[in-house]
Amino acid sequence: MGTSSYTLLDGLGRIRLCGESAPMFIHTMTTVDSALLEQIGDATPALLLSSKAEVIDVVMLTRTGHFEYMLTTHPETRHEVFTWLDAHAWIGDNAGLVFADLGLTDETGSLVTIAVYGPDSSMIVDTLAAHGLDEVLGSGHSALCELDGIPAFVFTYPLLSEGYFELTVAPSLAPQLEAILLSFPELNPSSFDEYRAARLRAGTWFEGAEASKYHLVDSPQLTALVRMQHDFVGARALNQGGALPVDIG
Repeated sequence: MGTSSYTLLDGLGRIRLCGESAPMFIHTMTTVDSALLEQIGDATPALLLSSKAEVIDVVMLTRTGHFEYMLTTHPETRHEVFTWLDAHAWIGDNAGLVFADLGLTDETGSLVTIAVYGPDSSMIVDTLAAHGLDEVLGSGHSALCELDGIPAFVFTYPLLSEGYFELTVAPSLAPQLEAILLSFPELNPSSFDEYRAARLRAGTWFEGAEASKYHLVDSPQLTALVRMQHDFVGARALNQGGALPVDIG
């Protein structure tokens, strides 16, 4: 009986943002602290809020290049998130488009992610990376590695105290990687519901995408994803509602 699990995270939305104005666009549209994305490979969750400070989704932002980023959404909200971002990408003033060189593309389906978690997860992933994982990967960071010869982006984040990794590969390589994972007796396949339950027990499951309608930032987990500067969509409404001590000047 295995002591760790892996889950195929199917249907995640993936939106690529590129161009010199991409950092400003991300800074404006999400609550991310840009200091957490200083280096290529850095990754962090953030909120995407409406102008009324309602949560549209909790997204994961990864810096994939000098002026390139990947924004990952919940499966249920991927179309809505892309539509929301695309509408704001065309905002202009007297000088023209504010985000003139922004490239915004929906790449949902271009990658597959498998979450590996549990007390043996570090050992398993390190073994697949030929014991070189510590050299390229730190918490809250992603890196391109070879996992038993399969090129993959490996991402770790302290979502579960006992270990958590996301292995992202091309769709054609996912069955091969899954077969390799099954060769470890310590590892069991688990359903998305079981994965969600593990995240809920750890207090790290963000439920923004599960609500039937938008809702306010009303939990410590969501509050922790809000930077205190006022220059993002929804900040003024947060301050007026008294939900957070956001100084809007």
